[in-house]
Amino acid sequence: RMAGWGGTPLLRNLVPCALLLLASLVTTSARRGTTVIPDDVRPGYTVRRMRPAPQHTAYTLSDSPLSDYFAVLEDGLVMTTSDIHPLVDLPINLGVLEETPNTTSSHTLHMYVLRRDEMLRFVKSMDAERAHILENLP
Repeated sequence: RMAGWGGTPLLRNLVPCALLLLASLVTTSARRGTTVIPDDVRPGYTVRRMRPAPQHTAYTLSDSPLSDYFAVLEDGLVMTTSDIHPLVDLPINLGVLEETPNTTSSHTLHMYVLRRDEMLRFVKSMDAERAHILENLP
């Protein structure tokens, strides 16, 4: 009796290799951490700078309702393009495609817009630098 393709060792070895090849052609990466943005920043505020690949050719912002508030420049600079007050307390996940001559990589930028008065504050004093959280204030 002949075994079907699913039972052959050849197919069992080819499938993971094909998946690995596919993953190398289109990679997905997410930077660790979340960028917190104050709600009162003006259009043109630098949110983050992408680190381009050595043979980087272009960045493209994925279409989404949230992409109207942001832009990505050729050098990888991600910036605001309009008032971001409507995004306060919303998790923002922006997709950015990075194109090189042989690959396209997708990056997910995790951001969160907070009211400035709810953010951590760093107070400079003569003796040292201190930070405080609003909940801990007298």
